[in-house]
Amino acid sequence: VDDHDANRVLARRILERHGHHCVESSSGADALQKWQSQPFDVVVLDVQMPEMDGFDVLRKMREEERGSSHHTPVVTLTAHAMAGDRERCLAAGADAYLAKPLDASELLATVERLASRAPATEYSAAPAAKSEEFDFAQALERMDGDEELLAEQMKFFLNDGPELLDQIQKAIDEPNPRQLELAAHRLKGLVAAYDAKEAADTARKLEEMGRAGTVLDVAGDLLAKLRPAVERLTEAMRTWMSGLAL
Repeated sequence: VDDHDANRVLARRILERHGHHCVESSSGADALQKWQSQPFDVVVLDVQMPEMDGFDVLRKMREEERGSSHHTPVVTLTAHAMAGDRERCLAAGADAYLAKPLDASELLATVERLASRAPATEYSAAPAAKSEEFDFAQALERMDGDEELLAEQMKFFLNDGPELLDQIQKAIDEPNPRQLELAAHRLKGLVAAYDAKEAADTARKLEEMGRAGTVLDVAGDLLAKLRPAVERLTEAMRTWMSGLAL
């Protein structure tokens, strides 16, 4: 369950290649409806979504299960990776917690443990090429060494990145703190998956500004710093993908 296409596709591809059948949902309300209509062995649930977020979904699931013998294991996902996130998720009723960007072996091991299947096998990743500024080795390792899957995820970024920058610009111009928070949060998650630290840190500052309910004058300066960082990552991705024989 995730409102971002790239995240859902990544999780589904990782799990399906190891024999799991997956059902996707792009919103909390839709996920809750699907969970109510059929049994699931495990739910992998993003915490931060618009409208009904992961905590709301989890709370309603546990309320409906109360008094029965049924308990659906839930793995919560968060892009925050901040102190207290794990405790908050577990206190809300989650059975496990994972921080983004997703790691294939961690996701698989967690899902199979909760589904009472055999422990996940450790997989070694193929070596990845370096660009001058970016090293995609960790991203490839998190995807189980699957170059095709990494290229697919990069295409999501190449498609969504420019649009998110435009959304951030619009949120600053209006100003619209909530839109700034959402767009910056999504962009932060995309760039963090490739260890693009400068872009991720700048997007995080914009996200925090929006969450605080303000759009300060410095927002324009941060966006001016973010754009070239995203452009450099984009170029590095195109170079990496051009070397693949897919």
